[in-house]
Amino acid sequence: MQKRRLSRVNSGLKAVVQWGGHKMDGVVRDLSFNGLFIETEEDIPAHQEVVISIAFESQAATLGLVVPAKALRRDYDGMAFQFGSIELDSFSTLKQLILYNSDDPTKVDREFRAFISENANNLRTIK
Repeated sequence: MQKRRLSRVNSGLKAVVQWGGHKMDGVVRDLSFNGLFIETEEDIPAHQEVVISIAFESQAATLGLVVPAKALRRDYDGMAFQFGSIELDSFSTLKQLILYNSDDPTKVDREFRAFISENANNLRTIK
């Protein structure tokens, strides 16, 4: 069995995936710094570039996350996506979302720091 390097959290949040004039709704099951799995009956071709939007509320505010991604695979109950290059502000929002849904925030924070160190070139600055 493959050991995952990054924690995954189950958020249960609604997600909207858009590509080439199409739109798909679903529910986020697994979310990590690398990507997510969305429960849906719809199908998107593998390697299709998409934009994923997730909105959520915390006690402090309503936040939104919009990230580019690529469809990886279709499973019986949904689709897996890998994030593309993410704006720094969006990545910070992603971190907060993962921390909020995590059973072990300390572990997630360690993973976040390691991920930033290893993937600095994939994080875009504001242009």
